[in-house]
Amino acid sequence: MNARETFTHVAYSDEAYYSEGEYRSISLLTLNVETAKQLRRELTDILKKFDIMEFKWRKVKLRSKKYYYCAKKILDLVIPLALKNRIRVDTIIWNSSTKYIPKRDNASIFQLMYYQLFKNVLIKRWQANISWKLFPDEQSNINWDEIKEFLDLASFDADILTRGGKRLLQLVKNFDIVEIEAVDSKKEVLSQIPDLFAGLAAFSRLSYSKYLRRYGTLKRYGILSEQEENEQEERLTGSERCRFKLLGYFNRCCKKHRLGVSLKSSGGLWTPNPSNPINFWTFKEQSLNEKTKQVPLSYF
Repeated sequence: MNARETFTHVAYSDEAYYSEGEYRSISLLTLNVETAKQLRRELTDILKKFDIMEFKWRKVKLRSKKYYYCAKKILDLVIPLALKNRIRVDTIIWNSSTKYIPKRDNASIFQLMYYQLFKNVLIKRWQANISWKLFPDEQSNINWDEIKEFLDLASFDADILTRGGKRLLQLVKNFDIVEIEAVDSKKEVLSQIPDLFAGLAAFSRLSYSKYLRRYGTLKRYGILSEQEENEQEERLTGSERCRFKLLGYFNRCCKKHRLGVSLKSSGGLWTPNPSNPINFWTFKEQSLNEKTKQVPLSYF
């Protein structure tokens, strides 16, 4: 499609733990243009209230509590809109060390995951006859300028397939993407919402065993002695304590509003019904080639 065509809906994406840890994630916020205007105004007001120029998941720490309270307000803003089906937040999570994913460069893996995310959200979770403008965070594992270049071309040929790979071409052709604009999240506040959800998602997987020991069954039923509880508290970093509180708050909100998001069923945030407006899902081997149990090289 030509970039001059109009778009009806927008999508904002961001990544978390893209170069560290066992789990990685990408989150995608999708909504129509009018809702985006409203959400941008309200989110800007929240950031001003806490004197925050840019919300980042990595800044949610005990010594900087304003980011914790800001994150809670962002969740309080997003959840009611999701309940009214005015927005979606879809987050894909994967284990970077699994034997089923070939040891390839990060960019190739992220390209696969973006493709899975777009395929399952832009087409399956929204009605037909929608055109999209994508706003990925400019600090990304993907070369969005190269993909944008394909959008500006009048036709596609074999040279593009060679240069960009089949997945990039399919992304552009199949999903009614009119335009792509990589943005600085300091200037585009809506990019800060997927930053929060991507961070929560990956963290819930990375630290679930610690979370369970600290707040879950072991403590609830008095299996841990007072000394063991104190030792665990000492082993938690300030960031972990703050993020565990936020994860617990989000989990309670999901239960209160019956959002269908589970924390304990899958050892981290997970939405069994992917049509729900706040959707966490883990890319597992059932998504892969059934014969080889590996990601087909054609994905890359």
